[in-house]
Amino acid sequence: MSQQATTPPVFDEPEFWYKIDVDYEEARELVQTEEDEGNSTSNRDSQSGTDGREEDSEGPESFEGALLEVFIRRKKRVIEDKHDSISEFKQRVLTADDDDARRLLNEVYVEYIWIQNQEGEVFESDANNLTELDLVDDEENLVQETINNEFDLLWPGQPTIGKEVDDGEIVARRYLQTKPVVVRKYEESFEVRGRQSDRKKVVTRLRSDDNLQERQPEPAEEPIVGKVENLLVEDNEEFRVVGVDFAESELPENSRLRVKNERSIYRDIHSLRNENLVSFDGISEVNKLYLKDIRHGGKFRVELTHGVDGVEFELKTNHKLDEQRSRFKQGFTAVTGIEFEKIYEYGSQDEEYLFNRILAERGTAYENYYEELSDEVQNVLEGNVDAAGNALVSTEVEEFKTCSHCSEKNSASEPECTECGAEDFSESVEETVIEVNDTSVATYIQNRLDDISPTHPKRDFSGWEVGDREMANRKIVETSFSLTDSEGRRTTSSYQEVDVVPHGNHPRPGTVNDYLLQCVYVTYGQSASADDEGYGRLPLYDIITADSLDALVGNALHNAIVGVKDRLISKASEAHEEAGEYYGLVDELGPMHENKDELEEIYDPSNDSYFEKHLFYLLKRLYSQTERWGRIGEREADGVLIVPEKDPSDYYVATYDAKLSHREDGYDLGSEEEDQATRYILSEDEREAIENKTGDNGLSAHLLISQNFDEDDFFRIAGHVQENILAYTDGEVPNQKLVFMEFRAVVELYELLNEYWWALRDARIRGKFDSYVIDELNDEQTEDGESFVHFDSDSVANVRENLLGRLDRYDRDQLEYYPE
Repeated sequence: MSQQATTPPVFDEPEFWYKIDVDYEEARELVQTEEDEGNSTSNRDSQSGTDGREEDSEGPESFEGALLEVFIRRKKRVIEDKHDSISEFKQRVLTADDDDARRLLNEVYVEYIWIQNQEGEVFESDANNLTELDLVDDEENLVQETINNEFDLLWPGQPTIGKEVDDGEIVARRYLQTKPVVVRKYEESFEVRGRQSDRKKVVTRLRSDDNLQERQPEPAEEPIVGKVENLLVEDNEEFRVVGVDFAESELPENSRLRVKNERSIYRDIHSLRNENLVSFDGISEVNKLYLKDIRHGGKFRVELTHGVDGVEFELKTNHKLDEQRSRFKQGFTAVTGIEFEKIYEYGSQDEEYLFNRILAERGTAYENYYEELSDEVQNVLEGNVDAAGNALVSTEVEEFKTCSHCSEKNSASEPECTECGAEDFSESVEETVIEVNDTSVATYIQNRLDDISPTHPKRDFSGWEVGDREMANRKIVETSFSLTDSEGRRTTSSYQEVDVVPHGNHPRPGTVNDYLLQCVYVTYGQSASADDEGYGRLPLYDIITADSLDALVGNALHNAIVGVKDRLISKASEAHEEAGEYYGLVDELGPMHENKDELEEIYDPSNDSYFEKHLFYLLKRLYSQTERWGRIGEREADGVLIVPEKDPSDYYVATYDAKLSHREDGYDLGSEEEDQATRYILSEDEREAIENKTGDNGLSAHLLISQNFDEDDFFRIAGHVQENILAYTDGEVPNQKLVFMEFRAVVELYELLNEYWWALRDARIRGKFDSYVIDELNDEQTEDGESFVHFDSDSVANVRENLLGRLDRYDRDQLEYYPE
């Protein structure tokens, strides 16, 4: 490389090179390495009789060349855009005077930093000459450096990044840890780019300057849902859509969805729409677009930002020249009709989005967009329709002030901050406060559901009943119905209860999961985009606006019934794992009463509800109609076990109580337990609940389930219960049995189900399995004239033996699977 004998002095100033992200020492080491390799090659060449000209070195020939090599890394596109070639740029720097060399290097550096960052804030000014723009106050720890008439750099000072500032110059090598903020000046405006954290202080300062106005996107009322839809379903000559992010989908759990394919996604989107898995009804469902420029190359990402005033399309891309960004924007607008400098107001876009922002109790959304809602929606929210009763929302204007120390919002009447106790506040401002009346919401839902007949392509609903009750101190809607499933040659009928719970701006009630209730959540406000895996889902907006609710509700009920099975599988698996660990300790350690400290780390009698839940999960996994009762403050059994019999209209039905103890002589089944067992066998309340569930008011048995029985007590307890029954019934002997069920047997029965799941999917095999279980539950033994059933590991072994005997009659390929 040809160069002057004297290079510009800038090459001898490490501080300058560190400031433009060049490691001075790295360049020096690069030259040293090349010299060492050159000497080694020279020695080998002299030994081999060659002059080494066949292996020209590609490294820098000088220290100055090494500095330029490090500087040029990743900047070639910027250099080639400004100069004829890389070599021409190098030559100009090496042969220039010192001022020109610094200018050439700085201009490339600032444009490189510029294209590294996404587009930033634009400010307009009335100043006659923006080339001499003063962006820094004397008090600010920022250093403004003017590169040329087009660019300025703002360097963070010492308090921000720990750098040394000497006469307006950054002199610390540690500057490599950060990047400056870049300001690009135009005729009447300038743009600020940089990392968010770096430019925040600068932008805040500029926004407070009365002589500057930040450019805002122009409001637009034109609808854009169709334009986005066309972009995603129709090919064009400018761009190929290679990806799209949906904020939610129509999958059972409304999961977020990303579709990406470098070849294009049009066919995938078409299939997803045909399956009703994605929708373009509301622009709020689309989050991001990924596009490839067909004509000029390059990938671009467009984000849809959903703000208070509307939706804005923002180009989010780094490492692109301004010319490339501008060309993309023009092409995108030409194809779609959507402009980047506009904000498309919600009122003309997506009523559901506005509806949910208002019901999220956002006062600003109410003030700006309530009047944009249709009369139909407003009439429901204001209680002007018969089904609503009272208004669903109410508003009032309140005054607030903000704490100057911790930014906590306080009522205007508060003398000191409720958060930190400070007494300095901002001026009070008025805000609209919205309150959603969840009771009115529940009443509206109840009245709407009362007038429908749910439908579903695979299920028939009959006996549709709608009522209400309280859950977690909130009104909810309860539904009940008979369900007929037809799958293959099998038709099954069952009684179902599904709770319809207004979700709104509250957390989900724990009762739903603790008792594995079939549940449809009605979503609105903050819960509008909630993940509802394992549940049915009904948007309140759809309940208000849909022409017919029959299919919507039928699908939500179906998802609730299917979803509880998914939740159950997970819960039962957790319960089995815990029970397995418990019995592993029992078998390893020996007598329970001697090792209760270790055992109670898993099942603690002082927290027996944990054991009760695990027992319930295992029983319900075995028999899905099993229910957990035992509500606090109610005199009722812990639950009811329901096993289907051969006749579809008959069931083995037994109330049960869970008993946890680590006493040496087993659970204390005293007179209180005897009275409970008697009451559950005779209770009319239990009979009514069972009749609602099965259509049959006959109770087969009451089960006492424990992991620690004293078998010598069985005949005594059975005798006392029998005496109590005779006393209460004037000598009439009921047909119900008293069953002592070992918790270990429940665990083993669950394991048997898991082991032979592939066979138990066949209705013929499952029917026989159920009958074998019922046989063991009816296998009464008599001792000293008192009768009872002991369901233990031997009982499960008998079920296993009978099941295997039945399976011997079939080849595996003869078994048929009927989905639940």
